[in-house]
Amino acid sequence: MMERKTEGVKRHLLSKSRLVPVLFAAETMFLFYMALQPGYAIPAVRIPFLRGGDLEHFIAYLVYGFLAFRTFSMRFQKRESILVSVAWAMLFAGLTEGMQGFVPTRFADPADWLVDVMGSLVGIYAYTKISH
Repeated sequence: MMERKTEGVKRHLLSKSRLVPVLFAAETMFLFYMALQPGYAIPAVRIPFLRGGDLEHFIAYLVYGFLAFRTFSMRFQKRESILVSVAWAMLFAGLTEGMQGFVPTRFADPADWLVDVMGSLVGIYAYTKISH
């Protein structure tokens, strides 16, 4: 019974819905908007072994990678979807980090870019495992 319910949720998440690209676009706009906010306007979760903001970056880009792969997989085969998703996430993370160099109390940080990319990779990997 539980297996049947899990399969239903899986099918729902992976359906060829037009909603996924809309969610991907919304997440893109949200990340773009957040990158333009001054540092004092964004509260950070403090975790002892992480720098401030790393957890937020990782989770946001995990979702971004997941949605990117799902969106691109509607147009490309699996291998190409992975490559396009990774390249897009790396470029977009670089763009948002670069923009932060022009925002008061923010700065472009290569370590943040790396956390963004790692989150995206985990999101892409998670989607490939769910869809497998």
